[in-house]
Amino acid sequence: MQLGPILRDVETLAYKCESLNAVMKRDERAYERNKKLMEKEESDAAFLRLFERFMEAAPQVTLQLFVFM
Repeated sequence: MQLGPILRDVETLAYKCESLNAVMKRDERAYERNKKLMEKEESDAAFLRLFERFMEAAPQVTLQLFVFM
């Protein structure tokens, strides 16, 4: 779980590099394909980070609710 967001960020960077190469070659189809893949990887990485933060905070919040009740 810890390496998931990092791997997604690396994949996003790779798609960005491929996208820039496509721009230099003036290949719009490759640019659009890599742009969509890059956006998908960014959203997946953001979701994994959100899920990870929730999993870290949920036990503490549960304990606090138990103590307050």
